[in-house]
Amino acid sequence: MAAMGCAPVQLASSRSQNGECTPQKAATILNPLLLEMLQGLNQELGSDVFITANVQLYSNCKKAIY
Repeated sequence: MAAMGCAPVQLASSRSQNGECTPQKAATILNPLLLEMLQGLNQELGSDVFITANVQLYSNCKKAIY
């Protein structure tokens, strides 16, 4: 999952004062499960058909710029 806590609607609903993103609890739970599921599907298919990238690991979402 992408950094949904940085979406304008999330910033507004969390009353972000400085453009700081909301915690990514859902992504923290779902990203490893998604990776595991896709690895299982690829193993069943015998090829890397599905890929994923955990952008939460690479995003430095301290201040959103829109």
